[in-house]
Amino acid sequence: MCIPIDPMIRVLRWSAALIGAIVAIMAVMLLLATRPAVTGRLQIPRRLGVPGWLCTGPTAAAVLVMFATI
Repeated sequence: MCIPIDPMIRVLRWSAALIGAIVAIMAVMLLLATRPAVTGRLQIPRRLGVPGWLCTGPTAAAVLVMFATI
């Protein structure tokens, strides 16, 4: 049985919207975790912040491309 394409595209759009919301949360959490005024002595070190931004950046770019092509 063949699945119609249209419902799959809808699911892809909703997943991009969900990932876009998650990326926004990731960015805010990274910004807050690197500020000593917010976290005090529990500030994340640079060696943990860099991989976080390396994951957040391309994911945000992919979401932007997805929304630009819809």
